[in-house]
Amino acid sequence: MGPLLSVIIPAYNLEGYIAAAIRSIQAQSIEALEIIVIDDNSTDGTAGAVRELEGDKRLRFLSNPLEARGSSGARNTGLRIASGEYIGFLDGDDGWHCEKARRHIEVMERQPEIDLTFSRWRVMDEHGHDTGRVSIAPRKRYFQIEDLLKENMIGGSSNVICRKSAIDHAGLFDLSLKAAVDLDLWIRIARIRDRNICFIDEVLTRYRLREGQITKDWRRMAENWEIIVKRLREEMPERVGRVEREARAKHLRYRSYLAYEARDFVSSRKLLLQAFAAMSPALLIDRRTWITTAAALGSLLPEPFHKRLADTVKGIRSNLFTKKPSN
Repeated sequence: MGPLLSVIIPAYNLEGYIAAAIRSIQAQSIEALEIIVIDDNSTDGTAGAVRELEGDKRLRFLSNPLEARGSSGARNTGLRIASGEYIGFLDGDDGWHCEKARRHIEVMERQPEIDLTFSRWRVMDEHGHDTGRVSIAPRKRYFQIEDLLKENMIGGSSNVICRKSAIDHAGLFDLSLKAAVDLDLWIRIARIRDRNICFIDEVLTRYRLREGQITKDWRRMAENWEIIVKRLREEMPERVGRVEREARAKHLRYRSYLAYEARDFVSSRKLLLQAFAAMSPALLIDRRTWITTAAALGSLLPEPFHKRLADTVKGIRSNLFTKKPSN
């Protein structure tokens, strides 16, 4: 009998983190799983760190072909050999709670109409210490295409466990995209049937924050988001049309904040004006809009005042997206 779950871990120069990621899967409360680590041509000691754990027969370690370079290509390499009924993704510097696999699979076993599940997540620092920040639960449990267009509440790929049959139907990660690759696949899975994405209100994923980890290339993000929306608009114009104004306004606000973080203040202000021009009521009643506005306009202030305001905005924005768990 094959594994119930295949967990795919892409790894590139993660010598100091990959062992902890693998151990978080080895510690899962279900035994019927395989761990597929794809080394994306690392130049550090990643391979050696993985081989120290190869006594676990559930662990498979492969090198990624040169033509499939990048984390999405590595995931596709793993997907092609995965034999589990369910698929989980884990970045090589993140981790899972020991009950994550069981909780997600239980949901999909009880509800055969659910194809993809995601949970809340906890943020740890570069050294693996808990920061006290936990993602806020969305206001609904079931999601479909329109929801993902308006805002991607799923988070990164480390947060997802889905049916392999759903990926077989939707296709692999699109390597022609240079950003928003995860979102593109989640949307294609959402096209299988309505409300087939389920949120699990438990903190089951650990994301690691590291210097230089998060892209601030808002131009690349914008270009690829537009490609995804254009494809959908051509195939289902009525559904996209119902939410495109709100989706575009929110994404322009997001680009504005990315530009601000990259210290491209002129672009940040221009993007924010474009977001307001979309005239989405949902944008105007969202506190994040006004926090981003304060940040963008604050860049016009002298540097000492701007820095003080920027620190305040960063703290407020963080509290909007994350909170300490209630238990």
